[in-house]
Amino acid sequence: MKKLQIIFLLFLWGCSTEEVQPEVKELEDVVFIESNDKEESELVNTLEEDTYTLGDMVFFNDFELIFRSTEIKTVQNKYSDVKKAVLVEYIITNNGDRRKYLSFLYTDCYDSEGKELLDVGSLLEESSTYEYIQPGATSTGYLAYEYTNDGYYRLELDDYEEVVDVYIPAEKDYKHEVDVERSNEYKRELTDEDITIGEEFEFAGLVMKLHSYQVEDIESSYWHNEHVVVLMDITNTNVEDFKNGWFLFRAYSYFGIEVAETGLYLDKSRQFDTVKQGETVTAEIAFEYIGDGLYLLDFDNLLENVEVLIEVKK
Repeated sequence: MKKLQIIFLLFLWGCSTEEVQPEVKELEDVVFIESNDKEESELVNTLEEDTYTLGDMVFFNDFELIFRSTEIKTVQNKYSDVKKAVLVEYIITNNGDRRKYLSFLYTDCYDSEGKELLDVGSLLEESSTYEYIQPGATSTGYLAYEYTNDGYYRLELDDYEEVVDVYIPAEKDYKHEVDVERSNEYKRELTDEDITIGEEFEFAGLVMKLHSYQVEDIESSYWHNEHVVVLMDITNTNVEDFKNGWFLFRAYSYFGIEVAETGLYLDKSRQFDTVKQGETVTAEIAFEYIGDGLYLLDFDNLLENVEVLIEVKK
């Protein structure tokens, strides 16, 4: 009996040590996923022939607009209920005779079922900050709205005098775009009549003179860039103290697009802020540097306007 048990155990051991060959799948059984993007759009174009859509030139509020692309973006904001947004890229040219910007108050968007959509431009870093544009200048901007479903969304432009509808495709996993560019016709030259470094001018009861400028690194952990810092004298001839001086001007680059005012990144002792009545101070203003060229400082308080040009060379 013991002999039979030993033989049986040896039989089992032999079976357990038999080499098991792994299953080999043929190449056609393996699916490789490289991208979630579709190769072709699945939207059915039901737009009428005279409807504005991507690639069409639209005239609105002295602007010339071409909507260039749309794509669906993920909203990276844990506090937002909106998880997906349609990002709309456009080219804009100012055909008017004064600086202006495309206000978000002029734009609304509705999905393919007519639902009014939330503006989520503040949640996407690509979205436009609605910078001002000088006459003749061309820029690229972005609008962003919540995404609800695939379809053609109606973008309504309304400045209370005219209404223009543009139908834009919104499709998950597919970027709709047209190949279109516009040249920038903005050109400004420094003449003898222009105010520049070393010249005195008056604005809002202040007598100001710009002495010099230099390009410096912006001292901020949030913004790794450079700015132009302008040294100036300010005398307050008003009958009261003058406050919040950094709000007095807007700066424009050499191609006519507004750049950021960066005076708040300066040390407090250097900032143009409050000037007491009858006092003369030396202070600094600053604006974003994007390259060498002729920058425009536009001092404007809605009652008067003074332009100062600075030829910046790093």
